[in-house]
Amino acid sequence: MSLILGIDTGGTFTDMVIWDSAKKRVLQKAKAFTTADDLSMGIQECMDSLDLAACGELSAVHLSTTLMVNAVLEDRPSGIGILLIGAHLSKKLPVAAKHELTRYRYHAGQGRFSVDHAASQHMIQLFHETCPKVLVCACGANHRELEQAAAVYLKGLLQSEIICCSDIAASPGLYQRALKAAATIEARPIIAKWTASITHLLRRHGLKAPIRILTNTGSLISPDQAIDDPLSTIMSGPAASFMGSRCLTKEKDYLLLDMGGTSLDVTKVMDRNTRFCEADTPVGNYAFCVKTLDLQCFGTGGDSLIKLNSMGEIVVGPEKVMPLCVLGDKYPNLAGELDTYRLPEDYDLCTAAETDCFFLKRNSSNAMLPKDERKIIESLRESAHSLFFLANHFGVDADCLHLDRLVETGYVGRASLTPTDLLHAEGSFKRWNPVISRVGISLLAARKGREPDAFIQEVKGFITNQLAFFCMQSIAGFEEESFRFSDSPATMYLIEKYLCDRQESITSDFSIQKPILGLGAPAKAWLPQVAEKLHAHLLLPEDGDVACAIGAAAGREE
Repeated sequence: MSLILGIDTGGTFTDMVIWDSAKKRVLQKAKAFTTADDLSMGIQECMDSLDLAACGELSAVHLSTTLMVNAVLEDRPSGIGILLIGAHLSKKLPVAAKHELTRYRYHAGQGRFSVDHAASQHMIQLFHETCPKVLVCACGANHRELEQAAAVYLKGLLQSEIICCSDIAASPGLYQRALKAAATIEARPIIAKWTASITHLLRRHGLKAPIRILTNTGSLISPDQAIDDPLSTIMSGPAASFMGSRCLTKEKDYLLLDMGGTSLDVTKVMDRNTRFCEADTPVGNYAFCVKTLDLQCFGTGGDSLIKLNSMGEIVVGPEKVMPLCVLGDKYPNLAGELDTYRLPEDYDLCTAAETDCFFLKRNSSNAMLPKDERKIIESLRESAHSLFFLANHFGVDADCLHLDRLVETGYVGRASLTPTDLLHAEGSFKRWNPVISRVGISLLAARKGREPDAFIQEVKGFITNQLAFFCMQSIAGFEEESFRFSDSPATMYLIEKYLCDRQESITSDFSIQKPILGLGAPAKAWLPQVAEKLHAHLLLPEDGDVACAIGAAAGREE
């Protein structure tokens, strides 16, 4: 048998399958939580769930991942600085410090570069302590030579590692060259650590099959190639989803909906193929010009934050959090805390949600943090705590805790009410702690003046309509229309009439002519109602919950 081990490391789950490539079927599968601080733990848990010895010799190990895209989305402070020569950039870059240099001396014939004393002292002060790596990016036709000359000068000025952007990214445009270089430098150690941990575990189990990684276009490359060019894997996850979908259905034309913890990815498949495009691909705060699937991505998934805004309106996503039921399973005390320490009357939270709970995520040195943040970390070492427990414990307003800073820097994790909690509270999904889910729902239901069961149905209806709307918008995008429905009040009037069943005086209808193929762990819980709303035939393959691991296994060599 030609057996391939497919592994997909996602932001929430790590999936693993043993794929029989000759008979196109899954022999074994496993799923475990992705452990961000130590990826080997989730991978090891999956491997322990499989009977690898019973399958015989593997011909290959294929990997897919959202590690690269998640690193960009999290947008944590990096240790990278950048010197921009001869240009001003207003667009955001993933760097800790930026200096724009417009006055300098450059002798092209001799390759000599220098700046005045004030500029050199400013760069020393800016980059010396916070940036162990400094990128050099120049504009103009001779940007490569200018970058190299400036790099030589900076090596004599700074103790940092100096890197020319043109040595990493070939893009002629200044912004794309700077963006790709910064993202590549930040991502290389992430991909290297991930591939090293998988290689170590495989070898420990006596598996010596070659390892390949799925790219943005569904082709396979070696780990060394992925480390050298991590941007080639930035859309590895969606590519794996598409490849997996073709293994799970014989349909020729369908709308592929992959619902994960973070987002809903929509892809149009025609004659079992999809379009690839080389254009600016939005990823969080940035837009990378890379060749990827033509897909529409929307920020609603199983782990999306559910909250009420200042007007008391339901908001779902795009923020991702850990579901309360998952954290409450590990810390049973949280349900009581959440119920006891509540949002004070007439108090509006600015940055947090009243169902927020926090836990220690990174158990590393925090000596450089402010004293008040170090105290919060110490209080979380033994147990997770709710927002208002912490506010009461430290005797401050909840917003004054500034927990968002600790979350952004990765020291602390955040759990709150999610669609997964709705399913636990109503009993339709039973895996973790439903008690804390019901407490979280009761808090928001009380603010809305609803009974908890009625509130659950209201939020489920809201999520169904939101997902259906995303499908409608994506179809317009696939037909190369650049407009957004939400920009037109007249269009939204008709859509809301239809989605919300408010058709007293006027009726409207919307239906999708092609079947919907639903993939991802939350798909079976949410997509049947979406398909019914859109009058579409829904396909939910048996192994759709591990479709990306299947897609990785089915990747093609080039």
